[in-house]
Amino acid sequence: MQENLTESSERDPNFKERIKREAPGIFNWALAGRERLNKRKCFKIPEASKKLKDELLMDPINYMQPTTILEQFVSEKCALGVQNSAQASIFNEAVRSYCREIRVKTLCDVDISSGMNQLGYEKKKRKGSLFYLGILLIEQ
Repeated sequence: MQENLTESSERDPNFKERIKREAPGIFNWALAGRERLNKRKCFKIPEASKKLKDELLMDPINYMQPTTILEQFVSEKCALGVQNSAQASIFNEAVRSYCREIRVKTLCDVDISSGMNQLGYEKKKRKGSLFYLGILLIEQ
């Protein structure tokens, strides 16, 4: 159900008639826009949009708050428990694969390690390899 966003006192009772009268101008405006698009062969992306996109790609964790990429990954692809552990190299590759899957900038090992630390997961060396404690990758 669509909400009515305009107060009744602000409504234009002649709106339909006004739009009908302005239809040729609206149509010409749309044709002019189509001509510009045909000449450019692509849509023009405003600089502000480009800048925001770059910022999002450079710092996806902060832009995806409160649910960070790692929080999403853990909730979807992991099991938690004090007896669980995940080898860091395998875990990190799974996170990178997940980033590609959801089409965000791939996190590097440092970002993953820092993010896991911020989320409260300890990393320890065991048998010559690093492991995240308290977490286990669910086989898919």
